[in-house]
Amino acid sequence: MKSTITFGLALLSFIAFSQVQDTEWGMGYVFSAPKGIMKETIHNANGFTMDFYFTPKEKRYSLGMEMGINFYGHDKTRQTYSFEDGSTAPMDIIVNNNFYNVLLAGKYFLREGSLQPFVTGKLGYSFFSTTLGIYDPDDTDHCEPVDSDVLQRDGSVIFSAGAGLRLDMLPKKNPGRFFINLSANYSSGGKVDYMNVDAPNHNHVAHTSDVYTKFINTQTQVVHEHHVGNVYSSVIDMIDYRLSFSMRMFQRQRNNTF
Repeated sequence: MKSTITFGLALLSFIAFSQVQDTEWGMGYVFSAPKGIMKETIHNANGFTMDFYFTPKEKRYSLGMEMGINFYGHDKTRQTYSFEDGSTAPMDIIVNNNFYNVLLAGKYFLREGSLQPFVTGKLGYSFFSTTLGIYDPDDTDHCEPVDSDVLQRDGSVIFSAGAGLRLDMLPKKNPGRFFINLSANYSSGGKVDYMNVDAPNHNHVAHTSDVYTKFINTQTQVVHEHHVGNVYSSVIDMIDYRLSFSMRMFQRQRNNTF
């Protein structure tokens, strides 16, 4: 009963808040290019982002939150895996390098109309994570791992600034409802330790440590270590390019696009 009342109050508060705000959500593709020292140890990353914004009544600025995941490294090998009961079987060993961003964000639109240039600023946290998954080769979709582990994890506060264009996709039929967005953002943050299975210049850049996992040879029963990547350390230094679509969930009747 108590949880129902809490949910009801939260829903009513959200609806009431939406009457004086435009609520907008979006999602899209992001391409991230590392800069400086980080460029030597991380390939360009591909990922996707989701965002949610509020625009106060009759204002040109929006406030909200962005979340994203980016993939910068992937390695797959076939190794003999030893189970807890002593049995062994060949397994697909997959290592993925990712980073996740959670950001508080603000946008300011420089003018009204169907094509709206904007500037943006963001502050949040970036998590760098490397995971190892052991999958049955007979499970072609790799739906669920036989075993999994986090090999490396670190993070830092980041700041991001950028600019972009927002195009109203239906300026005549349904203005101010559906948009396509193009933007570029520069992100900078503190020092992080991160792992990479395939660094661009791994022979030329010093790494802080190596990461190994243990497997068994079925013929000799000898346990061997398999190298799955190097750990590097640098400050966060990236620029990203985004293509996204957004939609206003609640829209007030008004005379302009804001």
